[in-house]
Amino acid sequence: MEQKYISGLFVYPPHEKAPEFVKGKLSVQAEKLSEWLLANKDLANEKGFISIDLLVGRDGKWYAKVNDWKPGDKPEPKKEEVTFGEEINPDDIPF
Repeated sequence: MEQKYISGLFVYPPHEKAPEFVKGKLSVQAEKLSEWLLANKDLANEKGFISIDLLVGRDGKWYAKVNDWKPGDKPEPKKEEVTFGEEINPDDIPF
């Protein structure tokens, strides 16, 4: 799955002297972000929202990435077939 980064949106950690309730900072370059949003309308859900994750890279740099996960994206877990009547050794039962 291709990573989709948001042009014109910049994410920063909170300033070292910021109060605890400040979790980070976003800066928007309005023209670039507007262009990016118009060019990526297809990423919006049926209500018009684009989900964005705020992440921290291995190098400690903060960044934003489109979260395009949808409920149907996860493959169905493989179901193991359970058969009854298999031989069970009574000595294997812990009680």
